[in-house]
Order: sequence, then C-alpha cells, then structure tokens
Amino acid sequence: MQLKSLQQVLLQAQEQESAEVRKLAAMQGVLDQEHQQRSNLAKHQQIYQQQAPAAGQHLTVGYLDEYSAFLQKLHEALQQQDVRIQYFVDQLAVQRQRWHVAHVRVESLQMLITRYETDKHRQAMKREQNQLDEFNQRRDRRDDHG
Repeated sequence: MQLKSLQQVLLQAQEQESAEVRKLAAMQGVLDQEHQQRSNLAKHQQIYQQQAPAAGQHLTVGYLDEYSAFLQKLHEALQQQDVRIQYFVDQLAVQRQRWHVAHVRVESLQMLITRYETDKHRQAMKREQNQLDEFNQRRDRRDDHG
C-alpha cells in the first residue's frame, strides 16, 4: 500500500474518531441532563414532604389521599428517572467503547505510517550507501588500474 493511501485511510479513521467523540460528548450531555432532572424531582419531593400536613390539622380524607397519591407519583417518577439514567449510562459505555475502537484504529494507522516512513527512509539510506560503496569500488579499481 502506498503512503498516500495509508494517509487517506488515516484521515478517514480520524474523521470517524472525531464523529465518535462528538457522539460521546452529546451522550454525556444527555446523561448530565437526566441527572439534573432526577435532582430536580428529588428536591421537589423533599420540599413537598417537608410541607406535610401536621397531625393536629383538620384535613379531609380527600386531601390526604391526594397528598399520598402525589407523593407516590413523585416516587414513581424518581424510579423511572433512575431507569432512564441507567439506560443512558449503559449507552454511554457502549459509545465510549466505539470511540475507543476508533481511537485505537487511528493510533494503529499512525504507527503503521511511521513504520512505513521509517522503512522507506531505511531503504533510501541503504540505496545511498550501496551507491557510495559502488562508487568507491569503481574509484578504487580505477586507481588500481590507472
């Protein structure tokens, strides 16, 4: 494979890695939003529980039922939010793995290109050394015969 071809493959791999990084950042942003949403729900639940009706107040059964139902809905919303957070944590782990694979590919291609360039340089140096040796041998033969 030619160096230019390898460089093209590397460029494509770098673009893929960049795309995976953008997806990873976007997913992290979504996860952060989900955590914030859960935090807001938890704060709302805490505030509502702190405003619980006192035992000595004259409250209707309907009000207490509504209060209890609302607390139950908040509890369920927190559970659902925990499920959503776990889903995004799992998706983030998958995306992190995709990025890692893309990153390793880029690093591997970079090492391959470096080896290719080093080998080409080594071959050029060897050719140059052979030419110098050949030149010196011809000169020595001329000196011996002349």
